Amino acid sequence: MESIFFEKQPSLKVKTLNEYSDLNLKLSSNPVLKYISNADLLLRTENLVQTERKIMHLILSHILEIMDRKLYADLGFDSMYTMMIKKYGYSEASAIRHPQN
Repeated sequence: MESIFFEKQPSLKVKTLNEYSDLNLKLSSNPVLKYISNADLLLRTENLVQTERKIMHLILSHILEIMDRKLYADLGFDSMYTMMIKKYGYSEASAIRHPQN
């Protein structure tokens, strides 16, 4: 298995909170959440976080296997980082947090 170190990537532009205002609008527009109790909201959030961790583990396992097989190269990408952005739609910041070849 290849070592899991991050290769140096281009510098990333950090967005300001104002640049995320459209995202905040989309996230806060779930009317169902307004009507659930505080306890239910906290419990649902905890369950979602646990699910996210399980899914992230599966995604990382798949990424490592793609790297081991060098499938990114078979598909014409110069690195797993590039594949994460162009094929899977990750942002540069998200892609850089994943294992790289």
